[in-house]
Amino acid sequence: MQLDPAKYSRHLTASDLSEAEKLRFMEQVWAIMESFVDRDFGESPEQILLGIDGDRITTGIPDTLDSGLHIHSTFNDAAQEDAARKSRP
Repeated sequence: MQLDPAKYSRHLTASDLSEAEKLRFMEQVWAIMESFVDRDFGESPEQILLGIDGDRITTGIPDTLDSGLHIHSTFNDAAQEDAARKSRP
């Protein structure tokens, strides 16, 4: 849904905000409310990413990811090279 500022601007007539500030305020409130609605219907980005549909998770979330990169051995090799370099006279 799109924000229709004309519908809601009457709520800000007593404020001392400029017209641009009023519009920005309404856009921010609209975005917050829209995010609540999206979350309720399971359409927030986080819920889509995780596969959450209502109160149930529809996709499996892996405990770990296998990137094929073994950082431990890379780190250990670099540390050994550094230690060897420092121990040379």
